[in-house]
This record gives sequence, structure tokens and C-alpha cells, in this order.
Amino acid sequence: PDLMAYASYAWGFKAGGITGRPASADLFKAFDPEWLITYELGVKSEWLDRKLRLNLAAFYSSYTDIQITRNTTNAQGMFIRVEQNAGNGDIKGFEAEAAFAPVRGLTLGAGMGVTAFAFTSLLPQQGAANMLLTLDSKLPFTPKLTATATASYRIPLADAGYLTPRVDVDYSSGYFVDIPNTQAIAQGKYVLLNARLTYMPRSTTWEGYVSVTNLTNEAVIGSGVYGPANGSQIVSYRPPRMIFGGVRF
Repeated sequence: PDLMAYASYAWGFKAGGITGRPASADLFKAFDPEWLITYELGVKSEWLDRKLRLNLAAFYSSYTDIQITRNTTNAQGMFIRVEQNAGNGDIKGFEAEAAFAPVRGLTLGAGMGVTAFAFTSLLPQQGAANMLLTLDSKLPFTPKLTATATASYRIPLADAGYLTPRVDVDYSSGYFVDIPNTQAIAQGKYVLLNARLTYMPRSTTWEGYVSVTNLTNEAVIGSGVYGPANGSQIVSYRPPRMIFGGVRF
């Protein structure tokens, strides 16, 4: 009753389309759907009289006709944005998460994810001639390692209710933001810190909270564009430190 193992198989697709902003008639081209087949094995378990929860999962995915969006220039030096199919690839990964409640009111949590992507073949138009892709290229926004740690403690306030502080720490090993893997606009490894304070009365019909996200105000790149014609580097960032509160019923 405290241990469950599972296996799954799934497939899906994302529809094809036509280049959205062609700068000339020759760029008005179609691209094919992309397909993904994925296999997963996992275990969900509880230990120590349900004080410890441990979940593990490993997955493998076969990716076909991967769609990419790239920025480049035409023969006249005009900036253009092109959607097309790049080729095929494999994704291998592992995930683990744990939650531990050693004493009443205290909950500790941790999680980790490892993702390895690799192109296995490229379509002819994506070869070395245009220097956009090689078999060593990485998908944008795909960090190799992510990890998280959480801690919360529910403090009883006699008849007044409960006060629960919570802290979350998130780590990412970094990622590229464009398909040519431009290092100048890539996001390096980073750590985000979030905090939350919740009050709940004994009736438990409502709660009030104050929360802070990105407490240390880290600058994390959310998207970026590199202009090959003039070497321009433009990035936009994810939200900075944000403080908010509310009441939930």
C-alpha cells in the first residue's frame, strides 16, 4: 500500500504551419508537424510511517521533425524570422522529488531534474552550410539540471489559528534562448529565492498571505534575439522581485 510502480507510453504532435512573417515571396513556406513519442518508468512511495514521500521517474522521448524559429538575414541583409523543421532528436531524463515531515508542523521538500537532449539527424537545409545547427546544438530553454528545496513550518497560535512561513529555493544550470545557441544572449546558471507567510484561523475557511517572489531580484533572461547582420543583442527578462498579498476563501 505504500509503494506504486508504473510505466507509460504516449505520443503527440504539434501542428505544422506557414512562416508567419515572410519578408519576401520565397520565404512564404510551409513547415511540417513535429511528433514526440515518450516512455516513462517511475516509482511513487511512502516511508517511515508516511513521514517521508519519495517519487522517482525516468523518461526517454523520440522527437521527429523538430520545429524551430530562427533569426537570420536574406541576401539583401534584411532581418528575417523563419519557422522550419530542423531534424530529429532524443531526450533522456530523470526526476526525483521528496517530502519529509520529521515533526508536527514542519515540512521539508526537495526535487531534482536532469534532462539530456541531442540531435540525432538534421534535415539538409539545416546542415553546416548555414552554420545554424550541428548535431551538438541544444534546444532553447532546456537546462541540463534543475533543483528545488522548500521548507515550511506551521506555527500554532493557540485559539487565534496558525501562522506558516515558507521558503523556496530554485536552481537552474542555465540555457540558450535561440536555436544557433548564441552565447552572448544565453542565460547562465542561477538561483531564485521565494518566501511566503500565511495566516489561517482555526475555522480554516479562509486564509491571508503575503508573498515575495525572486527575493534577491535576480536578472533572469526570458527571451532574446541576436541580429547576425549587425551583431545586435536584445534580451528581455523574467519578472523582478515582486511583493503581493491576498485573501483566499
